[in-house]
Amino acid sequence: MENHTRLANQNHRIVYFGFLHSRIVAILMYCSMFEESRAIVSQKLSGRSKKIQDEWKRLCEKRNVVPGQQFHLLLSGRELSPEALRRKVRRIATPKRVTPNLKQPSRSPATADDMRLLEAVQEFEVESGVLQSPEVEISKVRRKLLQESVSATTSASIEHDLEAPSTASRDTSDTLTVLAGWKKTLPDVDHKWISETFFRMGKRGPEFDFTKVSKLWYQPPQPSLSASILNKPDRYFAHRFFLWMPRHLFHMDLVCPQEECNGKLTNAGVHQKTRMVLDVDSFYNMAGEYLSCPKCSKKVISWSEGILRQLDNTSRNQFPCILTSKYACDLRVVRLLRQRTLGNSSSAVSKVIEEQHGEKYVTSLESYFSNCKSFQSSAHRGFFGIPHFQRPPPQPPVPRHRWFMKVYQLDVINRLDYIKASITSQFGAILKMDSTKKITNKLAGHGRKTAMWATNVGNEYGQILMSVLTEGEGASLRPMIEGIMSRYEKAAVDPPQVLYVDRDCCGPATVHKYFENWPNISIRLDIWHFMRRFPSGCTTDKHPLYSIFMGKLSQCVFKWDEDDLQLLTTAKREEMILQGVVNPSEKDVRRNLSSTELALHCKRVTRGTEETQTLISGLIQSLDGPKGCDTLGVPLFESERIAEVWRVQQQHVSCIQDPEGVHLYTQTGTLKKGGVSLPVYRCARGSTSLESFHLHMNRFIPGTLANDINFQVFLLDGLFRWNLDREAAAVRTDTRERCPRTYSGPLKNSVNKLSLEILGEPFFGDFRPPGMYTGELIGIEYLYSQTGKGFFNAIQPCGTRRVAKTLKGFGCFCFVEEKRIYRFLWNAIAAFRFGTS
Repeated sequence: MENHTRLANQNHRIVYFGFLHSRIVAILMYCSMFEESRAIVSQKLSGRSKKIQDEWKRLCEKRNVVPGQQFHLLLSGRELSPEALRRKVRRIATPKRVTPNLKQPSRSPATADDMRLLEAVQEFEVESGVLQSPEVEISKVRRKLLQESVSATTSASIEHDLEAPSTASRDTSDTLTVLAGWKKTLPDVDHKWISETFFRMGKRGPEFDFTKVSKLWYQPPQPSLSASILNKPDRYFAHRFFLWMPRHLFHMDLVCPQEECNGKLTNAGVHQKTRMVLDVDSFYNMAGEYLSCPKCSKKVISWSEGILRQLDNTSRNQFPCILTSKYACDLRVVRLLRQRTLGNSSSAVSKVIEEQHGEKYVTSLESYFSNCKSFQSSAHRGFFGIPHFQRPPPQPPVPRHRWFMKVYQLDVINRLDYIKASITSQFGAILKMDSTKKITNKLAGHGRKTAMWATNVGNEYGQILMSVLTEGEGASLRPMIEGIMSRYEKAAVDPPQVLYVDRDCCGPATVHKYFENWPNISIRLDIWHFMRRFPSGCTTDKHPLYSIFMGKLSQCVFKWDEDDLQLLTTAKREEMILQGVVNPSEKDVRRNLSSTELALHCKRVTRGTEETQTLISGLIQSLDGPKGCDTLGVPLFESERIAEVWRVQQQHVSCIQDPEGVHLYTQTGTLKKGGVSLPVYRCARGSTSLESFHLHMNRFIPGTLANDINFQVFLLDGLFRWNLDREAAAVRTDTRERCPRTYSGPLKNSVNKLSLEILGEPFFGDFRPPGMYTGELIGIEYLYSQTGKGFFNAIQPCGTRRVAKTLKGFGCFCFVEEKRIYRFLWNAIAAFRFGTS
């Protein structure tokens, strides 16, 4: 009996303490679940608690157990009706809205989060025997809770990043710390990141933070590659930013560019507007600093011409663009306009740039839409609500081709002094003068049909010393010739030895009378022009014997150097032996020599006046009359006409002979053939190189017509680049090193100076800076000096406003006081840009 009573009391005590412990645990769980914990979870991650309860409910329904049924029965001490149990479950599953007083309430160590609550309930139900396999069920719930947590985080991130367009724009506009002028000129996609990068909120509003400026270029934020972040359009379509602050970044002392004012400039903040700069495949934004002069109280922006002129070459070359009235153009686009090749017009470059911009914009569109598509697919599967996708910004329009032409004009004007100095710094020992009419047909506007010839003077390397448009040949070329002679005299360069011409080589009309300062110069007739005079005595150039006659005529004038021919024959024999030919004879070797190999490795000399006359006379007699008839009886020559041609040209045979003591061949390298080293020669005889230049010169001006200003800028830049390309021919190919390709002379000169100080040797060993511009007239300037016209027909009667507007169109902001102006526009531009008279 006592044992039974003791056992009953012990059981009663166990039940009592178990009940008390369970009640305390239940109260803690209840408080943490429906008060503090739920408030924190609902505040940070909306909707998470309801999804956890729903998952718990589905789990218990799967096991046919009401959530916490045994737990509630022990707490109440009674059985619940099914209807009451359902009401209680609904009440428990509905989270209460609690607004805590603290912004971020601290979590007590005694409180439990959802995972701890679940573990406590699971432990109790396992002890009560409700769940038969708790490990499996709990592992499933944990995995599901982890997935729901990630989904909740993603949903929260989406809701944070995506807002309604009107609300987002209104909030962004209110919170942006950026100048009002920058808001108007910057694209909308650049407002946020530029505001965060450069500005801070001061007492009077947005202030530019100069402490954040430490470089020139700034890149916008890139789109995130995380699968849980939906990027806004500005991450794909934002633009680069260039900040030009030479005084702040380069620590330079700048003076006021106003006349008669040398005040030291001080910082006056940043300019109130930004500029859009056209790049190869996109636009970028540019801003500058405002500088103030305390002496004259004038303000100037950092990219004005007066400020840029004060910078050294290293700092000046950091400025990347050319400014126009609305846009600015990056120098990488300008370099595409400079190449004077076939079809390289402003229209072609404009189409290339437009295609590049379109390709990059569409690629960004694809990336943005792909990012939105992944979130749209997840929303359709029910992970979160469908977010609002912002529309991408429109593509900025690319300027038209006429704007590109204006930019190119400004680029040539900026380099005008150096271009002219480079052209008038060319010299040579063997000069060639020739004229062409093809390019004059492209001159349009009021200068159309005023030029009859385009006359060019070149040297032995193919470089052009001068190119002018004239009304005619002969006396019209005297000013050009006098300018070239004066150039040689000022530079203290020896006069040239030979001048090759296509006409007026001798007789009363000889050009020798214009070279009074060079009495010892030899005037020679170009042999190709000499030979081209004989076909006028032929019946037709389609005659079967015509090509034979012209080939034999060349052999009557020239003969190969015996030493060079013997060396080439030896090399050719060795090559044939290596190819499997056994013991080739002399005739076989000579028969296999091509004309290209002969011209490349052998020098040619003229035969002399008497021998040439004898050979040409014998050639004409051998093909005249019935001897020169074809199978149909058509003769090659018209006897009377060919006799007259030979009578006239016989006096010019002495003019085509090589001058004594003049080396017409220059060895440019060596080439191995059959194991034998052969020299490679370049010939300076005749004006053939000018004939080649005339073909390229016609391509300098794209299209079929160009007005006088466009014609001049194309011609000047084309001559400048042509001479630099030919300059490499003056150095042997086997000794020169390959250097980076650039046409910027000031840049080469600056690099050479720095390289001499650092490495002790110049980087561009063959570069020689040009001398000063000699003042010689080039191109259309020479033509207008003869006709008395200017670059605009209306300049003669025009007033101040018209001329000022014309100069302003070329980037020259000046005022003209005279009512009538008879000066060249290009000289006025040069005077304004470079300070020349």
